[in-house]
Amino acid sequence: MSSEVTPDFLSTLPADVVIDIYQCLARIHKPMPRTEEPSYDLYPQEGTLGWAHLTHVCRNLRYIGINDIPALWADDLCTLPKAFSTFLARARNTPLHVIIRDLAENSNQFHEELTRILPQAGSFKLDMRTRFDQAWPVPSHARVTADKLLDVLRRDPPSRMTSMVLINVKAAGDSDIPAADQDPLQTPNLRHASVLGCFVPFRAPHLRTLEVRGCRYCHVADFCSLLRHLPLLEYLTWEAYSSEFGWNQAPGDDELAPLKPVQLPQLKSFHVVDQCANLSQLANALVCPDIGLTDSLLPRPIYIGFQHSREPWELVAGACTPFRTRLLPAYNTRSIKLTIPLTVRFVPRCHILLGDDWDPSMQVLAQTAHTIFGLHGTRETPSLATLIKGVAATIAPEIHSLHALGRIPLPPPPIDGDTYFGQPPDTNTMRDALLDLPNVKELHLAYSAEGILSLLQFPQEPANGSSLVFPVLETIVVDTTNPGAGWAKGMPDPGYYEGGEYYADWQAGHLPATWWSSFCVALSSRAAQGFKLRRLVLRGRICHFAELKSDEGLMPVEEGILHPIDLTDMSDWTDEVVDERVTCGLFEDDDHGSSYEECERDEP
Repeated sequence: MSSEVTPDFLSTLPADVVIDIYQCLARIHKPMPRTEEPSYDLYPQEGTLGWAHLTHVCRNLRYIGINDIPALWADDLCTLPKAFSTFLARARNTPLHVIIRDLAENSNQFHEELTRILPQAGSFKLDMRTRFDQAWPVPSHARVTADKLLDVLRRDPPSRMTSMVLINVKAAGDSDIPAADQDPLQTPNLRHASVLGCFVPFRAPHLRTLEVRGCRYCHVADFCSLLRHLPLLEYLTWEAYSSEFGWNQAPGDDELAPLKPVQLPQLKSFHVVDQCANLSQLANALVCPDIGLTDSLLPRPIYIGFQHSREPWELVAGACTPFRTRLLPAYNTRSIKLTIPLTVRFVPRCHILLGDDWDPSMQVLAQTAHTIFGLHGTRETPSLATLIKGVAATIAPEIHSLHALGRIPLPPPPIDGDTYFGQPPDTNTMRDALLDLPNVKELHLAYSAEGILSLLQFPQEPANGSSLVFPVLETIVVDTTNPGAGWAKGMPDPGYYEGGEYYADWQAGHLPATWWSSFCVALSSRAAQGFKLRRLVLRGRICHFAELKSDEGLMPVEEGILHPIDLTDMSDWTDEVVDERVTCGLFEDDDHGSSYEECERDEP
C-alpha cells in the first residue's frame, strides 16, 4: 500500500515511547543470521533482523534507533557477523556484549576485528565447543584464534569487563597445559565468571560469583589457588571433571596434604561436587564465616555432591562433616528434617535435603532453609542408602522428621554369586539406613516413595523391636499434591536435578492398588504388635486406588478399575485420621468400583 493512503502514525510517537518499543521487542525478537552452510538441523535457521527491523519502518524510528539506543546495539553486537561493523558503530562507547561461538576458518577477519574491541567489552563469552558434541577435540585453527583473543586480554587487561564465560577454551599446543603453568588473565573489575571444560586462570579482586565446572586438568589445589585471589567472592560453584567413563584420577598421598588457607570473608553460599577426599581438603582449607540456615534462602542453595557412587558411607560422612559444621544454627541444636526429593528418572544421582522445619501444606520446599547433599554416579545408579548413612552419621539422633517425596528403591531380589553386572553387591540397604534414624516421629509419604512401604512393616523375626524401622513413629502424612515441587530452584541446571511424578492414564491420578495395599499392611502389622499410629493425615487425591485389569484373550485388553478407599478399618491402626482428601469427582457412586472408561462417561 502506498504512503499516500497509509498515515505514518509512528512518526508522531514521542521518543520515550519509541525507545520502550525497541526495548520490548529486543527482549523477544533477537537478530539471527541465516544458516548458509550445510546443516543437519531439522529446521534450518532462516535469519532475521529482529528488533533492528524497526530502523527500516520510518524516519522517526530509524533516527531514534540509530542514535538513542546504543545499549541494544552493544548487547547484540555478535548476532549478525556480516553487520558487525554497523552494530559496533551504533554502539558507540557503550560496554559491548561480545559472544564468540563460531570459530570457523573463514572468520579470521571477524576475529581480528574483535581483538581490537575486546578492551571495550563489558561482557565476554568464548565458546569453543564443536557443533555436534562438546567432547570432540577443538580444531587447531580454533585454538590459534582463542590464543589470539586470550593474548589480547593478557596484554591489555579489560578494565570494563564485568562478566566472562570461557567454555572449552584450549591452548594451541598438542597437549593441555596444567593450570599452575598458565599465565593468569588480569580482570580488575570482573564480577561474574564461568570457566567450563578447560581451565583458564585469572585474577579478579572484585569477583562476586564464580563457576568452575568440568575442567579436566584442574584439581582442587588449582581451584584453591584461584580462590586466594578472590577476596570478595560471595557465590562459589566447583564441579570436578567427570565423564561417562569415570572421574578425575584418584589423588595420591602427596595431593591429599593439607592445603594453605583460603580466605573468603564474604562467602554466602557454595555448590561443590568432587571426590570425598578432595571435598575434605576444600572444606578444611576454606576460612569463611559460618553460613546460617537463613542464608540458605538466597537464590543459590548450598549443595554438596560426592563423586564415586560406590564409595563407602564412612568416606561420605568424613567429607560432609567439615562442611556441615559451617552451617548455623548447628543442626544438633534443633529438630532436623530429612527430605528425599523427587529427582529425574534414569539420571545416575540421588539427593537428600537436611534443614529447617517446614509444613508442606503451607510452605514451598524451595523457600525453606536446607542444605542439599547429592551422590553422583557414572553409569550405575548411586546408592541412596549410602548417602543417607553418610550424611546423617553424626546427627541421626536429632532427625525427628522424614519427608519421603522422591523415589525409594524397592528391595532388590536375592542375587546368586558375588557380583552383579560386573559390580560387587551394595552392602548398604535402605533398611540399614532407616534403622540408623531411630527417633523419627513424623513421616511424610508421596506417590513415588512406594519402596519404603515394605520397610515400615513389622519384621517377621524381631528382636525386642530393635529391628523395627522408626519405632517411635507417631504421625504419617500421605500427600499426593507433589509438595516438594521446585526444590532444585537456584541450581545451575534445575531441569537436570528435579523430576516429576508419573501417573499412567489408567490411574486417573490415583495411587495404584499395590501402593495402598502395602501401606495398609504396614499399618496393620505395626498395630498388631503394639505400635499403633497416633495420627494419620490423608492429603490430595486419595479418594480411590487404581487397579489394572488385563484380559488375556485373542485381543488383549487392559482396563483401569477405580476402587473407593474405605477408612473404616483405620481406627484399628491409628488413633486419629485427619481427612484432607480432595475427591476426583469422576463419578458419584462410591459404593462400588468403576472402570476409568465409565468414569470418563460419567463426567459432565
